Amino acid sequence: MVKIDSVRINRLLAAVTLLVLTATVALLVWVEGQYRDEIGTAIQSTRDMFSKANVLRAPTDVRLSFGAIEDLARRAETLRMVRHVYVAKFVAGRSAPVLVHPFYYAAIHPNWLEELDRLRKEPIIQDGEEAGVLFFDLDLRAWRGVQMAIGAAVVLIVLSLLVLISRVFTQQRVLTATSAVLEENQREMIRLERLSLAGLLTANIFHDIRKPITNIKHELADLSDALGGFAGATRSLKNMRDQVNLYFDILRDLNIERFVGADDGDEEYVDVNRVLEQALRLVQYERGSTQISVVLAPSLPLVLAHPYRLVQVFSNVILNAYQALEGHGELRIASRAEDTRVSVEFTDNGPGIPAEHLKDIFSPFYTTKSPDRGTGLGLYISRSIIEQLHGVLAVQSAAGGGTTFTVTLSVSD
Repeated sequence: MVKIDSVRINRLLAAVTLLVLTATVALLVWVEGQYRDEIGTAIQSTRDMFSKANVLRAPTDVRLSFGAIEDLARRAETLRMVRHVYVAKFVAGRSAPVLVHPFYYAAIHPNWLEELDRLRKEPIIQDGEEAGVLFFDLDLRAWRGVQMAIGAAVVLIVLSLLVLISRVFTQQRVLTATSAVLEENQREMIRLERLSLAGLLTANIFHDIRKPITNIKHELADLSDALGGFAGATRSLKNMRDQVNLYFDILRDLNIERFVGADDGDEEYVDVNRVLEQALRLVQYERGSTQISVVLAPSLPLVLAHPYRLVQVFSNVILNAYQALEGHGELRIASRAEDTRVSVEFTDNGPGIPAEHLKDIFSPFYTTKSPDRGTGLGLYISRSIIEQLHGVLAVQSAAGGGTTFTVTLSVSD
């Protein structure tokens, strides 16, 4: 449970991290868009100011209004994204523009056009003609910082996704391997519980199996006494054969060896009534004086299951009833078909199960019996087997009111 919870927490943290990073990128993209719009607005405002003014239309003589051009440039440089504005105008007879602001820059930098060519350039249009060129030295530090943050966040998202995908695949491999181990352990637990159940039954079984062997011994003694009479010897020999046949009938009917070593391989189509009859024979030596009423619905549809796992489940439930009744009382067993399901009910008129115990009876190792009468795994494993078959093992009981176990299985298509 702790391991599963840690996996869920890790996945939740990874999802939250990706969500936060994605939200951060979205916010940074929005901020970057705001900077971009602000830069565009500053450039367009500057172009509009110079296009509407007539300062660049002045003649090339001393009447050129340097003051007006400087005033417009200073106004443009008050915009937050603009550091400096350089203004050049086209003069008739010259192929290259003439730098008019700042007027001293060209004198200091003879190759000013090459130096300013790295800046953002925008034409000044007046009356449909290009009157000059604006060179913008923009303050792009914040904008580029945002772009770098966006790039870094995108890299983090990609790395986070790669780490998450890697962890998911790793956890999937671990879970697959763990599931395989748990499944193997569960199969072994089922086998060991079946072995425990068989061991619990064996003492009484062999007590009764001893009877025909004892009779054989007596018949051998009678045969020795009757050797003088052919008819007597014949009768004794016949009785010996009958007793030996009875011995093997008991073994064959119980099939205890096959029950213990049953192969839990592929499932097969199973007649629930036949499985139920086999389970009854298996635990008959624990019955005592318990009265049994068995009502089996004819022609039940088949279910897909491991036959001896079902025998194990039914045997456990019946044995629990015998032990609760302490060899007396009544056990009623009934099978029936309901739509796409087959169900078997086991109802006893025993002392019932107190409410404080009822919630724990399917828990592993929980038992109110003495150690020599159970391991506390029977009902837990029985429910696990039925759940593996996509069925339900349910119980209804109350102190002093008897107990009913119901096994419900899906019918095979």
